[in-house]
Amino acid sequence: MIKSKDDRLDSLIASAPRELAPATDNWQAIASRLDRPLPDTETLPYTEKSPDTEKAPRRLPLAIAAIAMLLVLVPLFNREPAPTDDGLHALIDSIELAHQQEVAVLIAPSQLAWQKVGFSDSIDAGLTELREAAKLILNALKANPQDKQLWQLWLWVQRREIELLTQGQRLPQGATQGDTL
Repeated sequence: MIKSKDDRLDSLIASAPRELAPATDNWQAIASRLDRPLPDTETLPYTEKSPDTEKAPRRLPLAIAAIAMLLVLVPLFNREPAPTDDGLHALIDSIELAHQQEVAVLIAPSQLAWQKVGFSDSIDAGLTELREAAKLILNALKANPQDKQLWQLWLWVQRREIELLTQGQRLPQGATQGDTL
């Protein structure tokens, strides 16, 4: 059965003409239209303009406005609520706790010293600013735990706080700003 269909198809293909000729020769009409210059739609009288070219200038601003509205409104409506990732919140809390413990270990020896070092004022001011920034970054990170830049910034602030605390421990005990080192 398949063989007979294939044979029939082969015979039809073999009997088909190699090229088709049009019933009428249209080349003269085509050649005459190719040789004449294109009319300028701006110089044509109002009655000769086609309906499509007449409506196009009116539709263009509407199309641009519609596209602009789509570009603005579609992202607003397509927002999916950010998934609450409890795993990331738990990670944030554990990192914060580990950092607080490390800071407590670094602060403990300096609290035992009864004499305040004169250089520590600038370090204390830097630590205060870093801690305030860390709180703001932490709140933003808890609101958006998927933001990699916030993660990097928060971890950088924590490292900088540790660095300042270790620098403060290296200061000479009992020195003031007027003393020479």
